[in-house]
Amino acid sequence: MSVLALVNARLLDPASDYDGPGALLIENGRIVEVIRGTTAPLSSGAEVIDVDGLCLAPGLIDIRVKTGEPGAEPKETLKSASLSAAAGGVGDRAPMAAISATQVLPIWLTSGRESPA
Repeated sequence: MSVLALVNARLLDPASDYDGPGALLIENGRIVEVIRGTTAPLSSGAEVIDVDGLCLAPGLIDIRVKTGEPGAEPKETLKSASLSAAAGGVGDRAPMAAISATQVLPIWLTSGRESPA
């Protein structure tokens, strides 16, 4: 069993309105305990990583992502935008169309898919 403890973190939990010191205990890749406060009881054998005050938060969602897809892929693709978001700690995003709705219909019609309208 792999046990990892991230200690000395700043926990941000919007659901419970908590913003303060704490730690996370992770077993086999799953968060099993969120510990609030500066003292963190740890299980023996845990690999301890001091994150030195870095923020730990639930996955962030970017609700306004503009990419070049469809129609302006040289700017950015959905893949490159997704990789950038993940590198910055964003777990999900809501992409906005880079082109107008009147431009989308011909693309859908020529793609062989059913019209979204």
